This record gives sequence, structure tokens and C-alpha cells, in this order.
Amino acid sequence: MMEIRFLRREKLCRTFVLGTGLVLASAFLFSEPLYSAVRAEISTAGTPAAAASDALVADMQGGRTLSLAALDEMALANHPAIQANEQKICALNGRWQQAGLGPNPEIGYKWEEFNEDAPGGNQVLEFSQEILGGSQLYHAQAYVSQQIETVRQELEIAKFRVLTDVRVAVYEYLAIQNKLVHLREISENDAKLAERIQVSFDNQNASRLDLVNVRIQARKSEQAYLDVQTELDAAWKRLAALAGIPDMGPCVVEAALEEIPEKKTWEHYVQTLQHSSPEIARAQAKVLEAEKKIAHECSLDSTNVRVGGELAYSTGEDMMVGTVSLSVPLRIRDRNQGNISAARSEAIQAQKELERVSLGIRHRLADVYAGYTNADRNLELYRTSLLPEAEEMLKLATVAYENQESSMLDLVHAQRVYRETSIEYYDALCEYWKSLTLLEGKLLSGGLDDASM
Repeated sequence: MMEIRFLRREKLCRTFVLGTGLVLASAFLFSEPLYSAVRAEISTAGTPAAAASDALVADMQGGRTLSLAALDEMALANHPAIQANEQKICALNGRWQQAGLGPNPEIGYKWEEFNEDAPGGNQVLEFSQEILGGSQLYHAQAYVSQQIETVRQELEIAKFRVLTDVRVAVYEYLAIQNKLVHLREISENDAKLAERIQVSFDNQNASRLDLVNVRIQARKSEQAYLDVQTELDAAWKRLAALAGIPDMGPCVVEAALEEIPEKKTWEHYVQTLQHSSPEIARAQAKVLEAEKKIAHECSLDSTNVRVGGELAYSTGEDMMVGTVSLSVPLRIRDRNQGNISAARSEAIQAQKELERVSLGIRHRLADVYAGYTNADRNLELYRTSLLPEAEEMLKLATVAYENQESSMLDLVHAQRVYRETSIEYYDALCEYWKSLTLLEGKLLSGGLDDASM
């Protein structure tokens, strides 16, 4: 501690001016313009995506047509995982602002009373200011700034997860919906055939075996139709939950389910993920965050200076006394070396995590692309061969039975093959779109999974 005392009253003004100047200089040092350069790098957290209009919600609940893009918008506006990450950014913006605020100046007043033999006392006005060294506020804000960038990448990951889930649910819903329409037609045709065989049986033109066979086939078709109806209801409920609107009523969804895009190569997805995967972007942001933390911890090793002053008036002696103080800590033990060492280790850990994420993406891509390749080949088989041949088989069996060239067993078998092939075709179509959507969604899904896991 260093003190300079001016016991003469004519020195009072000099002391007061000096102390006031120190306080004003400290206030200027910690004013916001000094850190405006860092603030320019931080934009206010993006507000949640605009909620869908009331008219759109009314359309959905009324069972009207809704596009895939509109469902995406609804999910981005209402999904809790996205809203949670947006609030994380808002919270970090508050921490960024707080990190740039320097210490407040201190001011105080005290009364010093003399003993009874010496009446009077001193009235003392005190003030002090701590001055931070080493650009501590700048590095503190830069560190929080990079944390915000990391959470922004986590927000992008959440968006991809949500959109992938919603689109997979849409394609699943549409596949089941088309399957239901197809099965209804099959069920109606089987029921009509059963009626015709019943008439033929009543006229003694068909056997009892033929009638029983066609009745069993008709009941199986009807049961398959009812089962798919239940699947469709469950599929819509899953879609509504994934979109963040669990009470949303069923509607007609517009999406090109039958339009199959050109197949993309393994190299295409490898390059795409390496350059635009939000998981890699988040890991890279973590590396930069660790580097900013090292700089922040190193800045805390700098020396802080505390300046202060006192202005005292002695009532007994009718005299003014001014004091200016300056104190500097002796950093001979704690130089923040432990936190600096830990920050450097965390930076190495973040770099290794980036390598792990990159390898993990290649590992997952291998499985997903293999599933996509198999689904594409399987779908092509059904579209070009199995389904057309099953349709032809049913037509030939129907004509042959009507012309009494084949038995009812052949017709029932053809009906069963056609029904099963039709169901399998829409299952194959659904699997194709699931695998393709996962590839286009950067291998990200599970928007409703626990984020802490």
C-alpha cells in the first residue's frame, strides 16, 4: 500500500481532482464502446421460427390439404427441442453482456470520533476502483461468444433431427394411406367375387369348397384393411407428436411419394457430410471454444490494480486531509496456472472429439447408405417386376376361372399373392424414403430423444 497525505488545506483541491480523475478514467476504461468490437461479432439470438397462422391450423383440424413444407414450418415453430436451444442462446447472450461489465467503483462515508478529552472528529469520504489488466473483459466476452456459436450449431442439429423425424413420419403416413386405399379396392373386389360365387353356388354352378375359399379370402382382405386403418391412425398421431402439435387433427398431406429421385453415390454423401454436417460444425466450434477459454484463463493471470482515495475533514482542528492509494497484488503463488493447464488439456480433448465425430459419421453413413442401396434395389424390383406380374397373375386367374379353365384355388392364390405383393410394395416404398430422408438429413434423427443422453 502506498499513501500520500496532504495535511495543508491548500492541497485539498489537488487531491480531490486527482481522485475524481482516477474514478472517471476507470469508468471510461470499462464503458461499453471499448468492447463494441466484440459485441459486433454477436448477434441477438434468433427468435423462434414464426408460428403457423391460425388459418393453417384450422385447415389442418378441418382435414384439408397440408404440404410437406407447411408441416416442416409447424415443426420448427412448435418443437420443444428447438425452442430449448433458442432459449440457451438467449441465456448465453445475457452471460455475454455480463462478461463485458467491469467492476463497479466504490464510494463510502465514515465518521471518526475522538475521545472525550479531545472533542471533535473526522468526516471521511472514501472512493476506490479496481482496474482489470490483460484485456480480461475482452477475452471473457470472446469466450462466451464462441459458446453461443457452439449452441447455434446444436440448434442446427436439433432442426435437422426434427425435420428428418417429421419427413420420415410423413412418408410413412402416406405409404400407409396409399396401402389403405389399395386394400380397400382389393377388399371390395374380393367381397364382390364372394357374392358372385354365392350366386353360382345357389345355382349349383360352384362347389361348396369354392365358396368357402373365396369367403376366407374376402374376410382376410377385410381384416388386412382394418389393420391398416389402425396403422394409419397411429401413424398420424406419431406425426402430430413429432411436429410438436399432438392434438392436431388428421389432414391430407401433399408429398411426391411415387416420384423417385436419381440415386446418389457414396462419394456424394461423404463429401456432403464432410463439408456441411452440423455435428462436425459443432465439434469444430467446441475446438474454437476451448482455444478461447485458454486465452480467457491466460488473461486472468494479468495483474489488477486498485486505486482509491479519501477526503477527510477534522471538526476539532478545522482541517482537511486528502489521501490517494494505489495497491497491486504480488502474484507469487496464484497465477491461475492450474486453470490454464486444465484449459489446454480441454483443447486437446476437443480436438480428439472432432476426430471421433468425423469417424463416427463415416461409420454411421456406411450402414445407412447400405440400407438405402438395398431399399432402392428392392423398390425397383417391386415397381418393374413383382407388382406388375402380380397384377397380371390376378387378371389371368380371374379370366381363366370365368372361362372354367382353372379352379377356384388358383384364383384365391392369385388374390393372396396380389394382396401381399401390394402391401410389400408400399412397405418397400416407405423403407426407401426413410433411408433417403436420413441421408439427406445429415444422418440426424431422434428429435424427441433426451438431449442429456
